[in-house]
Amino acid sequence: MDAGCLSKVLAFDANRSMMSDYTPFSPSPGENAVSINQIVMIVAGFMVLLSVALTHFVHPNWMWFTVFIGANMFQSGFTGFCPLVIVLKKLGIGQEA
Repeated sequence: MDAGCLSKVLAFDANRSMMSDYTPFSPSPGENAVSINQIVMIVAGFMVLLSVALTHFVHPNWMWFTVFIGANMFQSGFTGFCPLVIVLKKLGIGQEA
């Protein structure tokens, strides 16, 4: 590392946070804040965490719930078929990405 690069690293502006350039998504009035794909990923992640917790704290057979979620995510990646998307569309939740 040369002296010029090192001086740039050492001259880090402590008043500037790492998130200063971040602007959260703000939807227009009447527009949904998240897409259907985001909702699916949130629900899938929650279900995986829930099933692992149930496996650990309740009974080892809950692991089959984790396997089901993983298999559904796997097939959805190839086929594009996701039951949750159908339910969300019928409920009018989320927006197309």
